[in-house]
Amino acid sequence: MLTFDGVAAVLGWAGTFMLLLAYWLVSNDRVTGDSVPYQVLNIAGSIGLGVAAVAGGVWSAATLNTIWGLIGLAVLARVWSARRRPPS
Repeated sequence: MLTFDGVAAVLGWAGTFMLLLAYWLVSNDRVTGDSVPYQVLNIAGSIGLGVAAVAGGVWSAATLNTIWGLIGLAVLARVWSARRRPPS
């Protein structure tokens, strides 16, 4: 059975992969910075790394990843809101 630290380690590595993938995609013009896939990767990645940071007691990294995820959620809400508005 996995312990909290084991789960946190797996989530941390998954988060690392997701953030690196998001960065690679936007840097290579595969997605835009305000696209849903980019924001979802950032939000999920920050959650994974945030859990790993909390498990390790690294509060600066936990704070960074919390803010990172909140920014991603705000952008995602803006994108979804713009999609629901009827065209002018």
